[in-house]
Order: sequence, then C-alpha cells, then structure tokens
Amino acid sequence: MEYLSRKIDGIEITYLDEGEGFPLFFIPPWGSSSIAFDGITKLMKDDGIRVIRANLPGWGSKSKQLLKVKDFDSYVLFISKFINSFEFKDYGVAGYSLGVTFILHAISMGYINPSKNIVVSGFHSRKNIFETKSRLSLNASVYDGFRKLRIPLAILRFNIKLIYALELLTSRLYLSKARYYINLIFLDAMNGDVESSMTPVFTLKDLDQKGLNNFKGESLVIYNANEPWYFKQFTQEIADMLHVKPVIINALNHRHLSFEPEKSYNVIKEFINTK
Repeated sequence: MEYLSRKIDGIEITYLDEGEGFPLFFIPPWGSSSIAFDGITKLMKDDGIRVIRANLPGWGSKSKQLLKVKDFDSYVLFISKFINSFEFKDYGVAGYSLGVTFILHAISMGYINPSKNIVVSGFHSRKNIFETKSRLSLNASVYDGFRKLRIPLAILRFNIKLIYALELLTSRLYLSKARYYINLIFLDAMNGDVESSMTPVFTLKDLDQKGLNNFKGESLVIYNANEPWYFKQFTQEIADMLHVKPVIINALNHRHLSFEPEKSYNVIKEFINTK
C-alpha cells in the first residue's frame, strides 16, 4: 500500500489508488483519513473497481499540510478540485458522515459531476447539527463551550479519548477488531488538527435542493436499521432529496462501512456494475 501525492492549490494531498476498473472516490468521515475504508477497499480492488481514497488536509495522521481557510466551503472546493484533477469522465463518489455532506454540496454546486453517487449514513445540512437535538448537536456544543471558555484543546482531546476508550471496551464488535479501532480512532483521527476537523462543522451550510435537482447521475443511499435515529432520519432526508428509495441493512452501528463493509458491499457492487 503506497501513498501517492499531488498538489491542489499549492497544498500537497496524499491518497491511495488501488485496483483497476471503474474509479470510485471515497471521502473520509469526520476527522478521519483513508484508513476508514481499508475493509471496503480490500473487497473492491480485486473485483473490478479502482478505489481512490483521499487524505484531507488536517484530517487524521496522514496529512501534513493545512488549508489556510478551514471552513466548509473551502473543503468542498478542495475535494472537488482533487477529484477533477484526475479528469475522469465516468466515475463515482462515496462516503459517510461529514464525507457525505461534502459530496452532496459539491454536486449541488456543480463542482463535480459523478455518474454514481453513493451515500452511506450521513447528514446534509447545518440544521441537522444545530437545529436537531442529538449526539451530533451535543458534541458541537461541548466543543463550542471549550472554545468560548478558552480551555486548552489538549484537555478536550483527552476527554474525547476517554469516551472512545469506553466505547471500545463496551462494544463486542470494536473489541473483536480492537487493533483496527485503535489505529483508526486513536492513532489516526485523534492525531489530526482539531480546528481543521471542527471548523467545517461550524461553518456548514444548508444544502441547495435546487442545485441537487440538476444532478443527472445515479444515486444509491444506504443506512443501517440499528444506528442512531438521527442518522437514519438525516439519511432518509437525503434519499428523498435524491428521489431514491434507501437500502436498509442490518449492522451494529453507524460506522458499518468501516467495521462491517461486507454488510453493504454487494449492494454497492451491484449499483456500480449496473449500466
């Protein structure tokens, strides 16, 4: 597994490019990197799919350079320029969590034009975070409180690590894949730049439905029947916006694309191979 690099607006981005066939870009979930898609890549790269996994500036441990402006729009534009730099005419995009949000906004703004759009358990607009009471809004409020009180971010990072440690110890799935969990969460996501991860959330905008209506490609929307209610609600809203019926799978949690990729792989493979 060799990391490649290319410069986008003077910022060097590292990425993985594996397999041959239909090119599919994976945009990482909030704060993470290409590591989040290790499992699904193993299934895809030997099955006629070329998987390209980006490491976003400031996210995870793989990116060394930061964006000068770290707001949501800057990340959407940067991701779009990265995708367009390959000059593919026929390609797909996929992600979950905030990765989905970046993709949807890039499509609605006309920055990218994928033929296949794969949405897995995500959210789409500012109102999902700041107008709906959920764990997402709670996490944002906690961070905002730390920032306003000028409490060192190192203290916040320490408390988050304790929460993730508890999550690991109380989950049979995570314990069974403890090495991967530690690599993904503690060694990767928790070593990224906090401002680069959080600023896009606080500057997130509501999705332009009219722009999304102009999308001519095909969409696949997947969510897990057992994940938190708000992820199911937000992902169902995305399906409605894209005018498709979501595929509902049975997995253990909202990170199923990382920890249980086999649950949705056949659905994704069939979608990609359908002309």
